[in-house]
Amino acid sequence: MKNRIKRFFKSRKEKIGLPPGTLKFIGEKTNESTIEYVQFNASTHNIEQVNSINDITINNNNDVVNWIKISGLNVDIVEQLGKKFNFHNLMLEDILNTDQRPKIDDFKDYIYFVLKKHRYLDDSLSSQQISFILTPTFVITIEEDNSGLFNPILERIKNNQGYICTSKSDYLLYALIDVAIDNYFTLIEKLDEKIENARELSMQSLDNNKPLIALRNLKDDLNYLRKYILPTKEAVYKLERLETELIGESTDKFLRDLYDHINIISENLELYKDTVIGIREDYISNVNLKMNNVIQLLTIVSSVFIPLTFIAGVYGMNFKHMPELETENGYFIVLGFMALVALILLLYYKIKKWV
Repeated sequence: MKNRIKRFFKSRKEKIGLPPGTLKFIGEKTNESTIEYVQFNASTHNIEQVNSINDITINNNNDVVNWIKISGLNVDIVEQLGKKFNFHNLMLEDILNTDQRPKIDDFKDYIYFVLKKHRYLDDSLSSQQISFILTPTFVITIEEDNSGLFNPILERIKNNQGYICTSKSDYLLYALIDVAIDNYFTLIEKLDEKIENARELSMQSLDNNKPLIALRNLKDDLNYLRKYILPTKEAVYKLERLETELIGESTDKFLRDLYDHINIISENLELYKDTVIGIREDYISNVNLKMNNVIQLLTIVSSVFIPLTFIAGVYGMNFKHMPELETENGYFIVLGFMALVALILLLYYKIKKWV
């Protein structure tokens, strides 16, 4: 339980007391970083891997779209970005903080957008931060590691497929964010499967706490996702409403569609949250019903034996003069009477529909 709750927060102890804009990595260390520089237009494309940000020379041709794809987050690369492109230190600080809340910042000359990628690994939910920077001449994406999330975009560029090859940097930003948000639909399908499994488990296992554990874990996952999905919805809404020259009117309609997608994801999470609560309440009700049935059975057995115990107690007294004790076949008569009393009680309970 402690490990699952720990996902909600990442330690910031090392940043306490440091001035704003201090570049300090917060999160789990990743493998070695890779930098890819992608240039493309309607007729050609070029994809090369570089060793440093300083090795990149931006092509300022209006017909060429530039994309700097960084996989693997470290302080050195972020510092190089800041120095080469004169980015604000507060934005660079946010890039290195992998516990950053999804948001959008407009710096006039460039836009910073950040969200989370979520996926299940070995039945455990994990998240990675993805940062996007849009400038008039290029787009930068920064992932915590190379998850292959943007491979479909690279394939479209390589094969010269779709509107992306004839568009500008603003549409590339939309396409990249769209891939990240579409990835949430896979997550929703996985959650739907886990909820159905928990529902079946809750109906089959009333004699152990496995359903409660499964439902508690699902509740933790949903709370964790809502922590990031709801701010993502807000950030996409602000991006769609943003008044900036960096995003053309032709891209606005795609951003509205993007908002529709994240809205569907958000609504599904709210529905799943209510569903999990409902399954848990039904499970507890069924457990209580089963317990009540057991208590009812024990109560009926006890109520039948109360008069029988009384009769046995009367004739078990050690008085010297008890006429019935000398009666021939008295033992069998008393047993028969006790059986008759028990039968009458059971018939009465049956008529009352208590059994």
